[in-house]
Amino acid sequence: MLTRLSLRDNQISVIDEKTFKELPQLSALYLQRNYLHSLNPGTFSGASNLRDLDLSTNKLSDINGILKNLTNLQNLYISENLISHLDENSFSDQVHLKLLELSNNLLKKLNLKAFQNLKNLSILKVDQNKIDGISESLPDGIPLQMLDLSRCEIRVFPSEMPKTVEYLNLGMNKLKSISRDNLKNLTFLKMLILDNNRINSIEDKTFGGFTNLQELWLNHNAISVFPKYLPPSLTSLVLDYNKIKKIPSNTFPENSALQTISLQGNNLDNISEDAFVDLLNLKELILDGNHLVHIQDRAFSSLTNLETLTLNRCPLRVIKKDAFKGLTKLKQLYMTFVQEPTIEIEDFAGNLPSLEILDIQSSPSLIENITNSESFLLVLNQTATGLKEFNIMNGYLTTLPASVRTYMSGVRIMKIAGNLWFCDEELITLYKWLATEPDQFIQKDQITCVMPKNLRGLPIHNLTTESFVEMSTLRKMKRDPAEFLNFVKTYEERIIVKDVGDMWSNEANEIFYKMTEYCPINNEQIANTDDYRFSGEQSATSPFRHNIIEFKSNDSNSMERNSSKINNNYASASEQTKIESTENSNTKVAKSYEVATQTKTSNKPSVHMKHYHFTSFSSSSLAMSTNLFKTRIFNVDKQSPSVTIKRTTTVSTSPPQNESPHYLKIWASAASITTVGISLATGSLFYFVLRFRRRKSQTRNNRQYSI
Repeated sequence: MLTRLSLRDNQISVIDEKTFKELPQLSALYLQRNYLHSLNPGTFSGASNLRDLDLSTNKLSDINGILKNLTNLQNLYISENLISHLDENSFSDQVHLKLLELSNNLLKKLNLKAFQNLKNLSILKVDQNKIDGISESLPDGIPLQMLDLSRCEIRVFPSEMPKTVEYLNLGMNKLKSISRDNLKNLTFLKMLILDNNRINSIEDKTFGGFTNLQELWLNHNAISVFPKYLPPSLTSLVLDYNKIKKIPSNTFPENSALQTISLQGNNLDNISEDAFVDLLNLKELILDGNHLVHIQDRAFSSLTNLETLTLNRCPLRVIKKDAFKGLTKLKQLYMTFVQEPTIEIEDFAGNLPSLEILDIQSSPSLIENITNSESFLLVLNQTATGLKEFNIMNGYLTTLPASVRTYMSGVRIMKIAGNLWFCDEELITLYKWLATEPDQFIQKDQITCVMPKNLRGLPIHNLTTESFVEMSTLRKMKRDPAEFLNFVKTYEERIIVKDVGDMWSNEANEIFYKMTEYCPINNEQIANTDDYRFSGEQSATSPFRHNIIEFKSNDSNSMERNSSKINNNYASASEQTKIESTENSNTKVAKSYEVATQTKTSNKPSVHMKHYHFTSFSSSSLAMSTNLFKTRIFNVDKQSPSVTIKRTTTVSTSPPQNESPHYLKIWASAASITTVGISLATGSLFYFVLRFRRRKSQTRNNRQYSI
């Protein structure tokens, strides 16, 4: 005996009156997504036991009479049709109807008297219509609990709102304000959704009279002042993407029941210590995308039961040790996509004894600070529950400090893909970790080498120990100041070209930036020594910062002595050394190191300068111009020997005087033409120079001719 029949997704345009006459036991009929323009009265009269009828996504414009005798119908779906009018007889026989869906039709006015016979109606969906108001009130005795009026054309809050409604959705309309009078009769309301309107003002105590309201959604409006006197029954408050700048003190005096507050995408620039007082049961606080730069000490200290805190996409620069003081039950902390070039953090992990998930992906400075802080990792490892998930993806890491393996070996889920892994001997520790604990890492195939070139793109776990190359000069320079000084003194024999090769891609540029980030010459204590002159300067228009050290002695022994002094000074101050950054929001960080040393000529002692100029940009600045790093120059001059590594879009140099055969001039192109070769690059450059001069000459001739 047939009880359910589906004829959906056909091309039915006509249904005969006798089609369902012999199906008295049919309880569910699905006719959605056909081509029905009209139905004859009594079409379904033979199916008197029908309970579910779906006529959605057809072309019906009138439903009067087609539901005759369907007295047992409980769920009726007529969305996505062409219905523009309802009258008091439209649903005259559907006394048992509980759900009526009229979404996405052509209704302009909602006459609630059309539903007066629906004594059991509890859910009414009339969203996505052209409704701009309610013309008549709903008669008493109809237990309507859910009313969906979203995505309509409502500009003024309807005054004839059904009093029994518990769930009211007025989202995506054109409301500009809300007053207490609008809601005074909705005493049973549990959820109110007003998102994506144009609300810029909320009258005081608008929501104060509710005793049952649990969820309030006001996201995507133009609210600038935090609503006052929220109902004590409220458990969830959503105010995302408004214009709120401040949370006043004692905003939640009677809201101890609140469990979730979402304020992402606002203009908050500060969290005061008493902003969240009295929220004793708050479990989740979402502050993503605000203007928070500095988290004050004890900013969240009153949230003793908070379990989840998200600070994604905030321009954080300083996180003090007691910023998370009092969050003894916090389990999940998210600080992803924090793109500030330098972030000062202290070991705040000691205030988070219950932390289970730490997600700082795409936050390079945070990732570097935390992974290089052995004390921070040690405290994380000693939390009561033990860290279960550690996400440091997309952090520009080139290697993994040994302390991460030491203290994070017990973490269940490690996410480290998307970093710039330099597969040299220092990364063998990570390789062995991947081999012994493969299930601990997510997306293992995306944990790949960036350098050297022959391993680029290969998953690290598929390599062998023999695959990892010897530690490069650049990495040694970062680790040991003596290596850097040796690099400076032996510039003619240095192997930077061999090490770097054709690395000058975007990824390799990030690597070079990382390698030179803690260069020993960036140590201000050198300024206090007798044999060096230290000066710092920055152009008002340039993103570069120059640190200059000049060797003043002509004696080679003194030079060696000075080198040793640099080593000692750097070793004693390396922990305090910080890399300064510019405030330019477009070019996030650029660093420049210039060392000037004295040399001798073959005839008599004199002071000459060797310049070593390293400049690097972050990935954001690389994205700004495809012309960056077009040309790489190594220019050595006998009279003024120098080596310059710099990025430029145009090059203009004078040929060196008295050039000897043993000196070398190499012109090499970068990124887009490295594979073509040095000779082709040189030819191309001179070709464009000659072409430019020819065009300039032609332009001059044309001007003379026109005159």
